[in-house]
Amino acid sequence: MISIIVSSYNDQFFNSFSQSVKETIGTTTYEIIKIDNPGLMCLGKAYNEGASKANFENLLFIHEDTLFRTINWGEKIIELNSSSTTGVIGVAGEDYSSYVPSYWFSSDLKKMHFIQKYPGQEPVLLNRINFKSDHENENIKSLDGVFLSCKKKIFEEFRFDESISGYHGYDMDFSLRVAEKYQNMVTSSITIEHQSSGQLSKKWLSSLLFVWKKNKNLFAGNYNRSIELQKFYKLIMMMKKYGFTKKEIICTTFKYLNPQKLGYKNALKILLRLRYI
Repeated sequence: MISIIVSSYNDQFFNSFSQSVKETIGTTTYEIIKIDNPGLMCLGKAYNEGASKANFENLLFIHEDTLFRTINWGEKIIELNSSSTTGVIGVAGEDYSSYVPSYWFSSDLKKMHFIQKYPGQEPVLLNRINFKSDHENENIKSLDGVFLSCKKKIFEEFRFDESISGYHGYDMDFSLRVAEKYQNMVTSSITIEHQSSGQLSKKWLSSLLFVWKKNKNLFAGNYNRSIELQKFYKLIMMMKKYGFTKKEIICTTFKYLNPQKLGYKNALKILLRLRYI
């Protein structure tokens, strides 16, 4: 039994999504909890409101601009959630926690399995997972919010942080906190098609920086200096691209410039990179 929670702003998307669920979920009992949200409520708050109305123990938080391409996926979700060690299940994420603010698709460590539809193009399967033939899941830390499933007890323990405004950052914050106690995973046993590609923006990146500031105590351990360097380069590039001021970029750089974690040579490379902002 599954409670499907959707924050909705587009009736056409929602109707197509609902029909897709009906045609593919199989014999699993389910409910769709629609939270009307035409841009007035942060996504974390919408999801918390929806989950509070859920009647079933298996929760699925999912974007309404998706369609299911796997038949009988309801049973698969229940099976995936059955382990006491399982945290959140997704279809895209990263298995590395960088101390530098970064997004799940910013390194070669990203994992994903879903169909993406780009404007004016045929849908394409994005499959970047080192799955063995007999193994459909891979452990992960941070997850993308297009598809997030967990047991109700996991949600009640962590909930979505409503202080994260807008439609970004809620997913990374939630999954990273859960990963401190449980094992998150990306699965290829359920395939969805994402109908829109999403848009990155200054708001998106600001939410990312907020999540890192809020969860700074989670980013501890052994770091790969090469990965951290590349993520630092991308952070500076994205801040410049989305209109952060030179002062904001420099302040953020020095906030996270840790030579002990990054390496002194790499720290110098980052400082030299600031000449080009």
